[in-house]
Formats: sequence, structure tokens, C-alpha cells
Amino acid sequence: MNRSNTWACYWLKRYDEEGIEGLKDKTKSGRKSELSEESEVT
Repeated sequence: MNRSNTWACYWLKRYDEEGIEGLKDKTKSGRKSELSEESEVT
């Protein structure tokens, strides 16, 4: 998979602590985008 041991340990820890829910993307903290969803390029 070309991933580091640190990366794998991070995801394994999330799975151990939270189960399958821990593997889902989490919301990011920080400033919200100034672009509306309609104007973002897909």
C-alpha cells in the first residue's frame, strides 16, 4: 500500500478505540471555506 508504519498505527488505534465508526472521515477544525458549495470545482 506504500504507507508508513505510523500511518497504519494511527488507523489501527482509531479502529481499536471507536470501531468501524472511527475509520470514517472526521470534520476538520479551522476556518470554513469562503466559497459556497455551488461555486467549488468538482
